[in-house]
Amino acid sequence: SKLRPTVEEKSTEGEASALVEVFKPSDAHEIVGDMPDTIYNNTDQERRWISQLQYGWAERIDPFATLDSGLNPLLSYAKLATYAMHRKQDEAILKGMLGANKYGKMGENTDYFLEENIIPAADGDDFFRTFIGQLITAKAIFQKRYIDVDSEQITVLVPSEVWASLFALEKATSKDYVNTASLQAGRIEAFAGVWFINMEKVPGDDLFPAGTNFPGLIDAKNEYKDGKLNLITPAKFENNNIKYVLPIYCKSAVVFAQRKALDIQHSKDPSRWHAPQLTLTASFGATRVEPEKILGIEISHASLKGVPKLEKYTEDKKSKAKAA
Repeated sequence: SKLRPTVEEKSTEGEASALVEVFKPSDAHEIVGDMPDTIYNNTDQERRWISQLQYGWAERIDPFATLDSGLNPLLSYAKLATYAMHRKQDEAILKGMLGANKYGKMGENTDYFLEENIIPAADGDDFFRTFIGQLITAKAIFQKRYIDVDSEQITVLVPSEVWASLFALEKATSKDYVNTASLQAGRIEAFAGVWFINMEKVPGDDLFPAGTNFPGLIDAKNEYKDGKLNLITPAKFENNNIKYVLPIYCKSAVVFAQRKALDIQHSKDPSRWHAPQLTLTASFGATRVEPEKILGIEISHASLKGVPKLEKYTEDKKSKAKAA
C-alpha cells in the first residue's frame, strides 16, 4: 500500500467503531514570575467514527496446471491477491480522506469534504512556479489553522501527467531537508517540506473510487466483467477547465483501521474436480480525524497541455468502433 505509511493506523472491533475522542493540539506556556495565575487551555474535543467494509478476492485454479507447468501456481496467486488487497486499502484511505465521514456522540452527524478546502488552479506560463505557489499556499493555510507544519509529515499525491509538467530536469535539484539533491533513483521525494507520492487515483482520474462524493466531481462509470475493469464514461469535473484535484494532507489527519487483517485460505472445490482455490478476505476502513489538515490543489487542463500523449495507444478503440 502506498498510502498506509502516510496516515495513522489503529486496530478496531465491530463493523462501526468510535475512535478515541480526538483532542485538538494545544500549546504549552512559559511561566513568568513566581506563583503566577495558571493558564488553562480550552482544548476542543470531537468523537469521530470509522466504518470497516469487507473485501474479498477468490480464484479457482486449473487442477492440471501444476502438472502442465511443473510449478505450483499457488504462491503466484497469493501474491496477486495480496497486491490487489493493498490497492483496495489505498482506495479505502482515499474514500475516508475525501468522502463522507460520521462524527458525534453516536455518529449521528455527517461530515463532507468541503469545496472551500480546495485551492483554485493558478494561471501562469511557468507551471512549476504556480504549483509550488499552491504548495506554499497550502502550508500557509495550515498555519492559519494553528497547525504546526514543522512537526507534521505533509504529503501530496501527484499523478504522472502532472509530474511530467512539473519537474523538468533542471528544476529537480531541491535539497530540501537532505544533504543531496532530491532527484534520487529517478524520483523527487520532497520539495518545500512536502513529500510527493506518485499516484494516479486522484479526483479527476477514471479510477478514483466512485461514490466518494468529492465536491464538483462526476464519477467515472465502470463495470467489471470476468475480473477486468471496463470504462463506460470517464470522470470529469463540473468545471470543465479542471482536470485534477490533488490531495495534500498531514499524516495525523487520517486514520486507517483494520478489524480483520489479510487472511489467505487454501482449499479445494470438489465440484470442479477438486481444483485448488484461494480466497483472501479482510475488513478495513479509514476516516478523517482532523479535517482541517486536508486540502486539495486544483490542476487545470491548460497547465497540462505540454504533456505528450500517444493517442494511438491511449484511445478507447471499442468506444471509437461503437461511434462509427
